[in-house]
Amino acid sequence: MADIIGQTFGRLTVISELPKEPKKRRRVLCSCTCGNTKESTVSNLKTGGVTSCGCITKERLTKHGYAGTRKYQMWRDMLKRCNDTHNVHYLKYGGRGIKVCAEWENLNVFIEWLDANDYNDTLTLDRKDNDLGYSPENCRLVTRNVQQANRRSFSNSSSQFIGVTRTKHNTWTAQIQVNGVNTYIGTYPTEVEAARARDAYVSANNLPHTLNLG
Repeated sequence: MADIIGQTFGRLTVISELPKEPKKRRRVLCSCTCGNTKESTVSNLKTGGVTSCGCITKERLTKHGYAGTRKYQMWRDMLKRCNDTHNVHYLKYGGRGIKVCAEWENLNVFIEWLDANDYNDTLTLDRKDNDLGYSPENCRLVTRNVQQANRRSFSNSSSQFIGVTRTKHNTWTAQIQVNGVNTYIGTYPTEVEAARARDAYVSANNLPHTLNLG
């Protein structure tokens, strides 16, 4: 654990380890560039789930003036699905490699795109290719009915194997959850190959998870 002391993640620098609690993840105390301190789990720091004491969010709310608007909520939800390992939708997005493009990490740039594409509050953000991330090239604004129709066409994504999901292009992704963190293993041509890849990951990391193929 000592190797993480002094490391910097975003605006946070790890200054000490906090006492370990039973059945809890390792937590550390960090100093923020703004002068405040912040407690965080090591996993949240390493995955980018926490990058400041909260000052970044406060700055955004202060500067952009969109707090409480639907445009801001759309942007915030998009980032959480892709970056927050504790988000209920992370496994289907960030957990399988779906990312937000660098330019859309800036709220103002994202809102400029919304306005340029005739945004109104009846429209939702939809990805043209469900295997690609959020970017101007892969996104469009559609009605909820169109979005739901697209989702229904891809509803049969279940697999007989644990941690395996079918993609829109009839390939198969393998993923696993360890200590509450979802890890994307890879995408494979067949369901069995994805299951084998997950089993190999379990064995290589000596995890207590059930194997698909024994």
